[in-house]
Amino acid sequence: MNFTKATANNVEKLLGDFESTVTDTISLIYENKHEEVSNVNSRLLLMANMLTGKMPELKDLDWFKAIVKESIIFQEKQTESPGQRASLLNVLFENQKHLVRFRHDEYRNIKNHRVIKDDLFATAIKTSGIEYEFEQLALTLEKLTPSLNQTEPELSRVLERINTIVNQCEFHSYLSIMIAWEILCGLIYELREHTDRSKTVFRDKLPGLEQDILQIEYCIEEFHELVNIAVRITYDLKKSNFNYQKRFLADSIFI
Repeated sequence: MNFTKATANNVEKLLGDFESTVTDTISLIYENKHEEVSNVNSRLLLMANMLTGKMPELKDLDWFKAIVKESIIFQEKQTESPGQRASLLNVLFENQKHLVRFRHDEYRNIKNHRVIKDDLFATAIKTSGIEYEFEQLALTLEKLTPSLNQTEPELSRVLERINTIVNQCEFHSYLSIMIAWEILCGLIYELREHTDRSKTVFRDKLPGLEQDILQIEYCIEEFHELVNIAVRITYDLKKSNFNYQKRFLADSIFI
């Protein structure tokens, strides 16, 4: 089963809650708390239904089918019979160990999936050189911004905003990089509006900025290619569509 992070977290929690409810039901039967047994067992059936919605394969597992079947019988009969409670107790007690083992194995599968996903993006990020190029842009901005504070204050403010985004970018996932890049692109378009009104100043003061931006976009493009290759190999796919639409590589940004 393939998991997003949110789905994996939800499944882990549901399995944990299901196991806890089985344990609670066993304890309540031992303690002869008859009314509470019925309420908790009803909650157990609700969780079982939620789990099969997330993990349909559970319906084929003997231990899960036994727990659900006996719980349904218990609820339908609504009896105070000691024999019925004993039957439920025996089924839950017998299959609890299978539930614990399944939950452990499933947690390991989910964890392994996350490692694969994280490693996939981490390798693409490292190989593409995005982080290094962001650092180079930050160095260029540090040199340029102070010299423009007096002569071009509006231009300087835009550069400061760009510098903030560049320094805040976290290189740990596809989403974090692309959000930073999209914001950066918006600021670059805003910067271009200012430079259109003062091209001489721009050419004199910002000679390396365009090259830094183009180099980052080149890395973004390569990053997508690497991710597509890794996804196809990792998940045995014929095609992967992490597509990127060029912003600046096809044309000059400022000049």
